[in-house]
Formats: sequence, structure tokens, C-alpha cells
Amino acid sequence: MTKPKADRVPLPRDVLFPSFHTRALIEAAEAGKNTLSARTYDGSDEGKAVYDTFAVIGQPIQGSAGSIEQAARQPALEKMKRWPVTISYYKPGVGDQTPTYVMSMELYENGVSRNLTLDYGSMALKGELSRLDFSKPAADCK
Repeated sequence: MTKPKADRVPLPRDVLFPSFHTRALIEAAEAGKNTLSARTYDGSDEGKAVYDTFAVIGQPIQGSAGSIEQAARQPALEKMKRWPVTISYYKPGVGDQTPTYVMSMELYENGVSRNLTLDYGSMALKGELSRLDFSKPAADCK
């Protein structure tokens, strides 16, 4: 890390960064799994937070019917599978715990998410997809 101060954070080999955690969720969903446990680097707590996570993956949803935001009503997403996902984030350890926070969303097979809620117990934040721009595919490298 370089900010707020230069530092190193040693992480165990099994810890996933958020983008790899998302990939693991999608792979689990595509394989028909309903749950995924993973240790995940969160980046909070001055860049040092690692959480034990437990995700529950619902049945796939197809189409864009219902109350989907205008930004998600794009041809690129229209026929794509998505899953309702709830992830509980726990401080590492054993025993019965209450999650530090819970995130729920609809996760598309390309990694885009919508209908996001972050529940911290004493307060919750609701995220709505307001804009989504897809970049053009990169030209093949020769």
C-alpha cells in the first residue's frame, strides 16, 4: 500500500481479492452450487481487513422484466443469467458470530451487479445501477 502510509500487508495464500471472489461466486453459481465460503480481502480497516465470508446463491434469474433500473435494460444484459446473492462478512475466527456486515445483490454472469444492499446492522445502504457503459472489445494482439 502507498496511502495513507506506505505499508505491507501479509495475506495468507487462500485469501481472495474482491474481483477473484466475484469470479468464484459466478463459477459456483454456474456449477449449480448454493453456497460459497471464502476468505476475502476487503481493503477496509486501513487496508488490512480480511473477512471470512459465507455466500448464499439463489436460483438463476433470466430476462429484465420487473422493476429493473433503466441502466440494466441493455441488450448486453437482457439475455444474461443473474443470481440473487447474499454474502455475510465475519471477522476471522471460530464460533457463533454475528456478521460485521451483509451484502446482497443480483450478480450477472459477466460480473455486473445491481440491486445492491449493504447492511451494517445499525444502518443499511441501498445501491441502484444508474449508469452502465460497456467498452468496445479490445483488438486482437498480434
